[in-house]
Amino acid sequence: MANVVPGSWRLWVSALMCWPAAALTYFTITQTLSQIAELRMVEEKRLRGTYAHRRRYTVLVKDIPEDSRSVEEISGFFQRHFGAQTHVNLVKDLGREYQQCLAQYIAAWRNKAHAEAEFEANPQSGQPMTRAGMCTARVQAIDLYTDQAGELRSEVERRRSEQDSLPSLGCAFVTFRSLKTACAVLSRRRGALWNCELAPDPR
Repeated sequence: MANVVPGSWRLWVSALMCWPAAALTYFTITQTLSQIAELRMVEEKRLRGTYAHRRRYTVLVKDIPEDSRSVEEISGFFQRHFGAQTHVNLVKDLGREYQQCLAQYIAAWRNKAHAEAEFEANPQSGQPMTRAGMCTARVQAIDLYTDQAGELRSEVERRRSEQDSLPSLGCAFVTFRSLKTACAVLSRRRGALWNCELAPDPR
């Protein structure tokens, strides 16, 4: 292009070659981002319907005294102060192997949810296909991830069943039966009560 003078007809050759390629690239990027946004909205709608109600009623209780780190003591604490019935999940360290197994289960569940959202967005194309490994045949993604999630869920539950013998880390998730009670606990999270804060979003 260095030897082409301004205004030369040769510039149209370059333009006719670059413009269609740029338009095709822009169209592809736009369609891809639109599909990603639709899938994201479907998954977030599913998460809101599954977790939002429970999360509003759940608080994270921290700095629990060592002599009160049991389900009975924590439930009794909120029963005495608020007259509230609760569901308590103690936070415990189940070890690195459990964390790895849980991470694999979450990944399988997310892949399954993504495949289901993709199928719901475009059912005419059929169920998405994927590979279980690099040198394996392509199989239906939803069925594959469902089987993987089921197997990993069993392993996660087995390891969780061993948590009764493990010490608590001094914090717990406490779920109340009403939003009013949860707000009352959060409004008095300092002082005589334990340190309480809104439960984080599920990940």
